Amino acid sequence: MASKSFFLRIHKNELISRQRVNYGKTVMNLRGRVIKKILYAGTKSEHEGLVLVAAAGEFKLQRKGGNPFWDETLAELEGKEIEAEGTLRETRFTTARWTVLP
Repeated sequence: MASKSFFLRIHKNELISRQRVNYGKTVMNLRGRVIKKILYAGTKSEHEGLVLVAAAGEFKLQRKGGNPFWDETLAELEGKEIEAEGTLRETRFTTARWTVLP
Protein backbone atom coordinates (compact mmCIF):
# COMPACT_ATOMS: atom_id res chain seq x y z
CA MET A 1 0.00 0.00 0.00
CA ALA A 2 1.41 3.38 -0.97
CA SER A 3 1.42 6.25 1.53
CA LYS A 4 -1.19 8.94 0.95
CA SER A 5 -1.13 12.57 2.05
CA PHE A 6 -4.19 14.71 2.59
CA PHE A 7 -5.30 17.77 4.56
CA LEU A 8 -8.14 18.19 7.04
CA ARG A 9 -9.60 21.72 7.17
CA ILE A 10 -10.17 23.07 10.66
CA HIS A 11 -12.18 26.19 11.49
CA LYS A 12 -10.50 29.60 11.14
CA ASN A 13 -8.64 28.38 8.02
CA GLU A 14 -6.11 26.38 10.04
CA LEU A 15 -4.90 23.18 8.46
CA ILE A 16 -3.78 19.98 10.10
CA SER A 17 -1.76 17.78 7.80
CA ARG A 18 -2.25 14.06 8.01
CA GLN A 19 -0.34 11.26 6.39
CA ARG A 20 -1.53 7.66 6.43
CA VAL A 21 1.38 5.30 6.99
CA ASN A 22 1.47 1.62 6.15
CA TYR A 23 0.95 0.23 9.64
CA GLY A 24 -2.42 1.92 10.08
CA LYS A 25 -1.52 4.88 12.32
CA THR A 26 -2.07 8.44 11.22
CA VAL A 27 0.82 10.87 11.56
CA MET A 28 -0.42 14.43 12.12
CA ASN A 29 0.96 17.92 12.64
CA LEU A 30 -0.86 19.88 15.35
CA ARG A 31 -0.28 23.48 16.42
CA GLY A 32 -1.33 24.82 19.81
CA ARG A 33 -0.45 25.96 23.33
CA VAL A 34 0.81 23.54 26.01
CA ILE A 35 -0.94 23.88 29.37
CA LYS A 36 -0.96 21.93 32.63
CA LYS A 37 -4.29 20.62 33.90
CA ILE A 38 -5.89 17.86 35.98
CA LEU A 39 -6.61 14.82 33.81
CA TYR A 40 -9.07 11.97 34.45
CA ALA A 41 -10.56 13.75 37.49
CA GLY A 42 -12.39 11.47 39.91
CA THR A 43 -10.68 8.27 38.76
CA LYS A 44 -7.74 6.23 40.04
CA SER A 45 -5.78 7.65 37.11
CA GLU A 46 -6.33 11.29 38.14
CA HIS A 47 -3.11 13.27 37.74
CA GLU A 48 -1.75 16.62 36.66
CA GLY A 49 -0.63 16.40 33.06
CA LEU A 50 0.19 18.40 29.97
CA VAL A 51 -2.44 19.18 27.35
CA LEU A 52 -2.02 20.57 23.84
CA VAL A 53 -4.82 23.07 23.20
CA ALA A 54 -5.25 23.21 19.41
CA ALA A 55 -7.96 24.46 17.07
CA ALA A 56 -9.18 20.87 16.73
CA GLY A 57 -9.55 20.40 20.52
CA GLU A 58 -7.58 19.52 23.64
CA PHE A 59 -5.26 16.52 23.60
CA LYS A 60 -3.24 14.89 26.39
CA LEU A 61 0.38 15.39 25.34
CA GLN A 62 2.78 12.47 25.63
CA ARG A 63 6.33 12.03 24.36
CA LYS A 64 7.02 8.81 22.47
CA GLY A 65 8.85 6.54 24.93
CA GLY A 66 8.24 8.99 27.78
CA ASN A 67 6.41 8.57 31.09
CA PRO A 68 2.64 8.75 30.38
CA PHE A 69 1.95 10.58 33.67
CA TRP A 70 4.71 13.21 33.78
CA ASP A 71 7.59 13.98 31.43
CA GLU A 72 10.18 16.61 32.39
CA THR A 73 11.17 17.16 28.75
CA LEU A 74 7.59 18.09 27.82
CA ALA A 75 7.16 20.07 31.06
CA GLU A 76 9.64 22.61 29.65
CA LEU A 77 7.03 23.38 26.95
CA GLU A 78 4.35 24.52 29.42
CA GLY A 79 2.89 27.88 28.39
CA LYS A 80 4.55 27.79 24.96
CA GLU A 81 3.02 27.60 21.49
CA ILE A 82 4.30 24.57 19.56
CA GLU A 83 3.85 22.72 16.30
CA ALA A 84 4.26 18.99 16.81
CA GLU A 85 4.26 15.88 14.65
CA GLY A 86 2.81 12.73 16.15
CA THR A 87 0.00 10.22 16.32
CA LEU A 88 -3.47 10.76 17.71
CA ARG A 89 -5.34 8.02 19.56
CA GLU A 90 -8.67 9.19 20.97
CA THR A 91 -7.65 12.21 23.11
CA ARG A 92 -3.93 11.38 23.48
CA PHE A 93 -1.39 12.95 21.12
CA THR A 94 1.98 11.15 21.18
CA THR A 95 4.88 13.09 19.70
CA ALA A 96 8.60 12.67 19.16
CA ARG A 97 9.18 15.92 17.24
CA TRP A 98 8.10 19.48 17.94
CA THR A 99 9.08 23.08 17.28
CA VAL A 100 8.54 25.95 19.71
CA LEU A 101 6.92 28.83 17.85
CA PRO A 102 7.79 32.50 18.44
